[in-house]
Amino acid sequence: MIVYVVVGGMLATTWVQIIKAGLLMFATIVMTVLILSRFGWSFSTLLGAAERANGPEFLGAGLKYKDPIDLISLCLALVLGTAGLPHILVRFFTVPTAQDARKSVVWPCSDRAFYVMTAFMGNAANVLLGKEAIIAANPAATWPPPCWPRRCSAARAPSAANWAWPS
Repeated sequence: MIVYVVVGGMLATTWVQIIKAGLLMFATIVMTVLILSRFGWSFSTLLGAAERANGPEFLGAGLKYKDPIDLISLCLALVLGTAGLPHILVRFFTVPTAQDARKSVVWPCSDRAFYVMTAFMGNAANVLLGKEAIIAANPAATWPPPCWPRRCSAARAPSAANWAWPS
């Protein structure tokens, strides 16, 4: 990447990021349209199928975050954290004025629809593939393991030798 920026400059880097973002949004929109067509163009039908496949607690509010501060922190990180990403901050160095800098950061931060579309894709994967297939494809999804250092004896605690990470 350093060689590419040195040879192509920040303008080339900017265009690569624009093309990558466009392709990502295009693919996500196509997948969302295909998912919604499969579920009768209804997000509530998709969520109902997810609830039937995983039980009523699947869509229950507050199951993952017991402390409201954790949930607020997550929301702030998703909404405001995008502006602090390195590939967003570098936009400040590619424009001549402060006004242009604000515009160049607002565009990447305004794609919140991407988060909504990933919710469609995640719930559809859960319904169409099933929880067991997802866990089988990603062994790290069972993290933390049932015996975690503070909940079990030191002899049963996971270590690099007895915990298989996906390669």
